[in-house]
Amino acid sequence: MSDFYIYSDESGAWQDPDDVYVRSWICVDEANNQKIIEFIDTLKKTTGVDEVKWKTVAHMDIKKIISAITFKVFITATEVKSIKDEKYLLTRTFSERINSFEFGELKDKTVAKIKNKMYLDIKYVLFLHIYESLHLRSAQEIFTTKFSHKTFDYVIDPPQMLNKDWSQICEELTGYKPTFPDSERMQGIQFADVVAGAWRSFLIQDKRLEQAENFVCNYLMPDKMLYVKGCPNPNLIIYDEASERIRERSTVKKCKS
Repeated sequence: MSDFYIYSDESGAWQDPDDVYVRSWICVDEANNQKIIEFIDTLKKTTGVDEVKWKTVAHMDIKKIISAITFKVFITATEVKSIKDEKYLLTRTFSERINSFEFGELKDKTVAKIKNKMYLDIKYVLFLHIYESLHLRSAQEIFTTKFSHKTFDYVIDPPQMLNKDWSQICEELTGYKPTFPDSERMQGIQFADVVAGAWRSFLIQDKRLEQAENFVCNYLMPDKMLYVKGCPNPNLIIYDEASERIRERSTVKKCKS
């Protein structure tokens, strides 16, 4: 058995240029993992939901319960509009190159579908091997720095991509083979979803902003957030290409006012 579980779930869609893709990483030992299990199971019984999400608990006062669980949170985030087509040759020249390709006697409608599928597949590979890899690399760096000589079980919500591809990236970067449980049956993943959702609401300032600020500033900060010198938390991936608004939110100034 490993020393810690690392549960990770994402909130937001990396394909949506107006969104922010947030991934939470929850590090917890066996004893406190049992507390998370009990907490999520109780919420499911009291709310009647099949799966606990951020929206399930946004309006609840659960500070006392959260305080009683020892865990550490690391947040990685990508402002999706920073994933620009013109940055990469494959996407920058895709239309020009694909229009010169010979598709034979296929109907125009079929050709259009093939082109769109090829383009989306290219975007997927770029996101996985650049941005999602940076999310994972940053998490591995902070956990191995903070908890040196410890071992981890990476338990990941099935990402918005093939599990096999994500697993290969995780093994290459961390040396660990992740597991991909059904989130409806894995309490740790549901807990990670709550945290990721709260942080996304905090960053994009959506309709649950007030609840997110309460959750982030009063439930997680400062004790639950993992701070290591040189590893900002939340970690804004490709910081220099993010908008000033998201940069400012990622400094958590609201919690200091």
